[in-house]
Amino acid sequence: MLRALVFALVVSLFVALDSAHAAAQTAHAAAQTARATPDPSSDVCARGISSGEANARALALRARLESGSGAALWWWGWLGTFIGLTVVQGVVALAVEADDVRWPSFVGTISSVLAIGAALITPVRSHRLRARLRALDGMAGHQLLRATEREAERAASGEDEGRNVVSHSLGWAAALGGGLALWLGFDLPIQGALLLGASVAISELRIATSPTHTRALWAEYVAEDPHAASCVAQTQDESSARAPLPEPTFAVGPAGLGLGLVLTF
Repeated sequence: MLRALVFALVVSLFVALDSAHAAAQTAHAAAQTARATPDPSSDVCARGISSGEANARALALRARLESGSGAALWWWGWLGTFIGLTVVQGVVALAVEADDVRWPSFVGTISSVLAIGAALITPVRSHRLRARLRALDGMAGHQLLRATEREAERAASGEDEGRNVVSHSLGWAAALGGGLALWLGFDLPIQGALLLGASVAISELRIATSPTHTRALWAEYVAEDPHAASCVAQTQDESSARAPLPEPTFAVGPAGLGLGLVLTF
């Protein structure tokens, strides 16, 4: 009975995370579909500058985007932390027989696995920005400028989403689920409270340290050139000129006697 309760709580967390990710994907797809590809010669995107000037402006923006964001270090650092916590708590859960240590480690392992999933599907895309900018190397002139601005805006929006109320709520929900599982499922209220506090602290610290470099840079760039925001609002990702990089996704489905988390990169 108690294990069934814990299982139900874990399943509900997976379903909530899956639903949130699906909603985000749907909203992004709708926004992309709603945008129309602008005429390359339009005043909004051409801005009265020559192709050479547009190319120089794109390269300057790229240099600014690639300098000093630290996003990759943040992403890999937290992913490594969650993997380490998963391994350590999993070993403790298997090696220790005392219930007041074993079950908190077991629930903590599940929480860490959820954190790994959250890290893989984070809306913060800045750590992949350099790869996306390198994919634009075949472009030039106004086309390159529009595509570079689009990538900058996309990364900046991701940094905003990584700090919004949804990100905070998901962290709190996962922490609350783990704490309640220990309290109600295993009658370990103290361990449940400790896990709740530690999980919330880690989640909030991860959000607080998330990169903001691209968001600040994009705000400065738009202030310097207000036409950039208008052009980006009309521009689709130029998939015909380059193969889009796949976004990490996940899905929950049956696996063996339980549920499995399927990750796609």
